[in-house]
Amino acid sequence: MPTPTSGMWAAAAKESVRFLWGVFSKPKLTVYFDKSQTYRTAFDILSSRQGMFLHVMVANRGRRVAKKCRGSLIEVLAEGRDGYVPAKGFDNPVDLHWAHEPPDCYAKDIAHDDKPTRLDVCYAHEGIPMLHVFCEKIPRGIQTDFPPGRYKVRVRVRSEEGAVCFVHLLVAYDGEFKSLYMEQLED
Repeated sequence: MPTPTSGMWAAAAKESVRFLWGVFSKPKLTVYFDKSQTYRTAFDILSSRQGMFLHVMVANRGRRVAKKCRGSLIEVLAEGRDGYVPAKGFDNPVDLHWAHEPPDCYAKDIAHDDKPTRLDVCYAHEGIPMLHVFCEKIPRGIQTDFPPGRYKVRVRVRSEEGAVCFVHLLVAYDGEFKSLYMEQLED
């Protein structure tokens, strides 16, 4: 049986350091609700109306850039007489839009500089009593516009490297765009 040489020990040590660096330097995503940064009233150029836009904040607390992060709405529960039930027509996750980015921005790199970025969740327009999910509007049979009501929604953010996080939210809307409300729920 051959005895280990110093070169073998050096190679093993190098591989161990590489493994540990990979584990500890991975992106670490967090998603959260911050009332002071979540609500935004603005003129929507597409509808030519005032709108209320709601966001969640996403930060990378790791040591590397989180590449091609995608935020997805993965669950919508509507309040009914028997509690919260799956919203009719919402069968599959939809990718959410990153705020203040071009209209087709559904994947984004998030730096590890502790500066959070906004992920659009939903919005409502003045004079249009519908709650809209801020996602790509392509015909695929998934409900993304909802009548006034109370909804529990779940958002997932994940990166190309496998970092993943979730947030559970309550969204309430009575049909008046300025009444749009969100709060973070415990999982």
